[in-house]
Amino acid sequence: MKGKYGRVTKQIIKELTTIVGRDNISTKEHEIEGFSCDEMPIAKPYAPRVIVKPTDTQSVAKLLAFAS
Repeated sequence: MKGKYGRVTKQIIKELTTIVGRDNISTKEHEIEGFSCDEMPIAKPYAPRVIVKPTDTQSVAKLLAFAS
């Protein structure tokens, strides 16, 4: 089953940055490469547009609320 997802816009990145802070988000290609593999042999490689690394449960809760 393939899901439909919207594009990651500059506005979305801005809102994610507000939630987790500038030091915990990246759109840099050299950092994204490390997150574009999967250990499942059937999965195709897919590079994320943004990496978000929350550092506390409050940030995780805010990210989940933002995503829903």
